[in-house]
Amino acid sequence: MLKKICCFAMALALLALTACGSTSEDTDNSDDGKLDVAFVLGCSISDGAYGTISYQGIESVKDETFIGKTAFVEGISAATDASKAIRDYIADGYDVVWAQSGQHSSCVMEIAPEFPETTFVAIGATPADQTFDNVWFNSTEHEGAYYICGVLAARMTESNVIGFVGGREHPLYEACAKAYEEGAHSIDPEIQVLSVFTGDFDDPIKAKEATASQIQTGADVIVHLQDLGMSGVFAAAEEATAAGNQVWVIGKGGDQYDQAPDVVLTSVIYDYGVQMQQILAEIAEGNRSGTLLQNMNNGSIYLADFRDRVPEDVVQELDELTEKVIAGEIDYTTQYDIA
Repeated sequence: MLKKICCFAMALALLALTACGSTSEDTDNSDDGKLDVAFVLGCSISDGAYGTISYQGIESVKDETFIGKTAFVEGISAATDASKAIRDYIADGYDVVWAQSGQHSSCVMEIAPEFPETTFVAIGATPADQTFDNVWFNSTEHEGAYYICGVLAARMTESNVIGFVGGREHPLYEACAKAYEEGAHSIDPEIQVLSVFTGDFDDPIKAKEATASQIQTGADVIVHLQDLGMSGVFAAAEEATAAGNQVWVIGKGGDQYDQAPDVVLTSVIYDYGVQMQQILAEIAEGNRSGTLLQNMNNGSIYLADFRDRVPEDVVQELDELTEKVIAGEIDYTTQYDIA
């Protein structure tokens, strides 16, 4: 299995290299008054993770009545490459340039003042001293969903041990780990919650080792915050399940059931199509700056179908809890609490 993971990782690396700099022109419905929008993606649209769900978002908005021409470039991770891609789209006359990576936000804030006629979208928190007239900030608040996942894990565990396997440490992701623990402890304070950050979103070997370690300690429900590293999480869970010890995994980003149907319990969906539609509609109305949060309140974060793997009474409990989270009635750690 280790050899398979290594081969998989090498294949993904080659895919990323192949994708880097590749471009695609989508629909061209250009009319006066419609927006021509270009997207700069930090990942490959074929990665089954962040790049894929970002591309799905583009596909969901490109036929909106207020959209003219759309295009995207994928696999742009380095800041210098992102700056060039953004400037190239500006030169091509796009009305909106959407930088779909948190690593690109500094590029946007550097370039935006030079091109006041172009509207930009950056992924990340709005700066405290926000002075941009032509930048939308798309901030993420996922913590509430992970609190709910903690409750779900607490209801589904048979060992009273659950796990969290993250990638890089960041206030948002650290808060998600804490909210997950708090959700579980709201059901049973004695539940043991194992938490680890591998330092990398895209390393399947590290992710598998971390997951296997948690399984050996007794974890039978594990939530992951990985991208390409998810294959390692799934592999460890599948091996344990095949050996007779059912381990459930809660996925991230898109519905990951098809990638590991024997172990995926549900997934935390990041629906970028909702964000893209709402922000681009605002821009089409003439609102060229602002902040939109990606969270459960506006329907851009939610849990995927349980596929009858979760008891009906638990499903009802989670539905009621979701309403309370959206209403702000539940306290849990957020990124703003992390120093």
